[in-house]
Amino acid sequence: MEIEQKKQEYCNYIVELATKRSFPKKMENLNALLLLYYQFCERYQIDPFHIQVKKALDSLYILESEPLIFDINQEKYEQATTHLEKVLKNNEKKLEDGLSLEEAKIILDFVIQKARHLLITCYHVDIENNSLNDYSKITQEITMNLLKEYNLSITINNDTIFTHLEKPTHFFGTVAFPILESGKVKIKRFLIDATYRRYFTFLNNHQGLLNKISLVSPQVGYYVCQSEKGKTFSTELLKNGYVLLTPEIAKIYGSSFALHTFSGSEESLKRCLLTEDQAYLEDIVNQQEKLQFNKEQLTKLGFTFE
Repeated sequence: MEIEQKKQEYCNYIVELATKRSFPKKMENLNALLLLYYQFCERYQIDPFHIQVKKALDSLYILESEPLIFDINQEKYEQATTHLEKVLKNNEKKLEDGLSLEEAKIILDFVIQKARHLLITCYHVDIENNSLNDYSKITQEITMNLLKEYNLSITINNDTIFTHLEKPTHFFGTVAFPILESGKVKIKRFLIDATYRRYFTFLNNHQGLLNKISLVSPQVGYYVCQSEKGKTFSTELLKNGYVLLTPEIAKIYGSSFALHTFSGSEESLKRCLLTEDQAYLEDIVNQQEKLQFNKEQLTKLGFTFE
């Protein structure tokens, strides 16, 4: 009876702290409290699950992650797409022309904004608070179908290249733009992932999950946030839905999926650390899966692209 009472006290403290609107170092204190709670559960071999704790932690995120709602300037967007058509025509024989980085981001803002708008209107998703856990595949279908319209080089990706499992659990993509900077044209590739937020709820990303009593390992978000560079990268991706893809970013993104899949084992950690950044980038760029729907089929399903 004392053990159950003690468990309830822990849970009450966790819920109280989780639901406070403001509290000094709230996340650090909550993480420490959860670690103590899971250690307590392991000591007495009791199930750590508690419905009120689940509800409280499932609405919290380990990083500031509310998606941005972009204010699209229609005139600038049309200018950017018109310029893109001209650039691609000029580059038919060799790479000699490019967009500005700002123009590329205007197009990407439009694509992500359109995808988020469709989730709101077609699925009635609360985009500000929803973790988007159930919308990874359909969001990939929308964003990549939109990007195909620009005649840019894209890749259709899933997490099997990192986890080496048969069935994918997360879907994303990339798109490459010819960018003109300082008089030189370079191909710059962007990672497109508008549902990355699903991996950052406090419920699935606290230190207590590393305890033996836990039946699940921490999610992708836990591992990516172990470095300041990881936090910076993921915050940008969570808010914007896209980020410039470099070899370093590719490794941060990909290794976190691998670490989650293999529960952060020493073997997995060693393999992730020893794998070159460029190898992660090549795995992403060389993967080319198929979309389930084309734009016309999505339109028939009720997605309005106009």
